[in-house]
Amino acid sequence: QQGDAGQAAEMFQMGGDFARAATNYQRISRFEEAAECCAQLGDVPSQAGHLAKAGRMLEAGELLHRQGMDDEAIKLLQQVKAGGSDFAAASFLLGDIFCSRGKHTLAIKKLRQAIGDSDLDSDNADVHYRLATVHEVAEEFQAAVDLYEKILTFDYHYKDVEKRLEVARSKVRQEPSEAPGGTQETVPAAGG
Repeated sequence: QQGDAGQAAEMFQMGGDFARAATNYQRISRFEEAAECCAQLGDVPSQAGHLAKAGRMLEAGELLHRQGMDDEAIKLLQQVKAGGSDFAAASFLLGDIFCSRGKHTLAIKKLRQAIGDSDLDSDNADVHYRLATVHEVAEEFQAAVDLYEKILTFDYHYKDVEKRLEVARSKVRQEPSEAPGGTQETVPAAGG
């Protein structure tokens, strides 16, 4: 029976009947081929579902995110196992999604997970940069300054880091600081 479903799936696929091919591939748990057929049909939710059944959570989550289906993407991306080869990329994408939703604390946690114990290098510079921008949006300016300085040490001409660093430093200087006795005092700007 599996042989029949497999042959049928291949014949339907060759004949351009991708819906019936996908159904038959699904019957015999050949989810990657089912996903390919769904891609031919432009059926993104089914394609992502088959990719997820094939264990390709990151790819499925990315696909759903590109289609603006972030709730579904989050569910799949959160299933990517820590320590796996896709974990950093899944965490980065989750951080991006959470930031776009104004969930800055969650975004920062996921972006830190994406970095893990890795030193700053060309493979994760974008993650450090994104983390710094989220700290900036969350008005955690000192954390942003620290990260921007780290990035500049690595690559002085990285994106717009020099400009962002100047802005974040000015925000740090404007932040109130705790004065003796528990009262707030404003830290004067440099030169003032």
